[in-house]
Amino acid sequence: MYAGKFAQVCQTTKDTLRHYDEIGLLKPASINENGYRVYSASQIIDFLTIASLQEAGCSLEEIRNFQKQHDPTMTLQLFNSKKAEIEAKAREIERKRQLIESAIASLQTQEEWQSEKSDCANSWRLVEEGESYFLSTKIPLQSSNPEELFLKIAEHERSLKKESERSKQSLPNLYKVGKDAFLNGSYESDFSLCSEIPESTVNLDKYEKRQAGLRFQSMHRFSFDKTDEPIFQEDNPLFALLSDTKELLRENGLEICGELLIKETSTHVSPGSHEVQIMLDIPVEHKNK
Repeated sequence: MYAGKFAQVCQTTKDTLRHYDEIGLLKPASINENGYRVYSASQIIDFLTIASLQEAGCSLEEIRNFQKQHDPTMTLQLFNSKKAEIEAKAREIERKRQLIESAIASLQTQEEWQSEKSDCANSWRLVEEGESYFLSTKIPLQSSNPEELFLKIAEHERSLKKESERSKQSLPNLYKVGKDAFLNGSYESDFSLCSEIPESTVNLDKYEKRQAGLRFQSMHRFSFDKTDEPIFQEDNPLFALLSDTKELLRENGLEICGELLIKETSTHVSPGSHEVQIMLDIPVEHKNK
């Protein structure tokens, strides 16, 4: 059959067939006296094989080598390599999906607050939450050397990246304050950067587990000058908020029974300022229990 008909049967173009001919990947069975390329029916299988290898991620050069050598060992190596590439891309796509899901969850949380409260920026509620798992790195806020702090943040990012190669993992902005540090008001002594690990991840025993139970949750909004990041301020507004929250818990007959999580639900950066909305999430129980 002529090139046009062959291209139609194979759902490709004559230009593609011409290119395959030029590089020696799929030459026509013959060329007639008028210079037309003629293909045999059996070459449909050859074309479909090339198309399948391309779809699997093989380059035309790799396919041509595959055709020439017909070496089972090299072919197996090629396919294993392509399989690894596809799996890596799948993990990256899954990671991006998890990030989008995390952003959607944060926006949904804000909508829930707005539907329940007239002022979602300074309100609280009690909710039951399931168990969760975290990868955390303690941050030395007490250090006088900012470089030490950033090195710890980088260490966490490296650990997270390493784990994300083996798991379907999201990357929310989470911070943790230890229970005793929260109760004592020494927040900087036990302050960690956290990332939540989905339950579908294998080997969850290596991560920190947060038990299911009652949570005190409150929403707050901060706005500050970008040149004066609050984490380096002596009068850190976040720590002032935590002190006020302890008093609020006492007033409402609630006892703290676990580590506090600080979740960024939204952030807005402008040329001169940085606005962030956070949710405090604290395991609690009623004092009369």
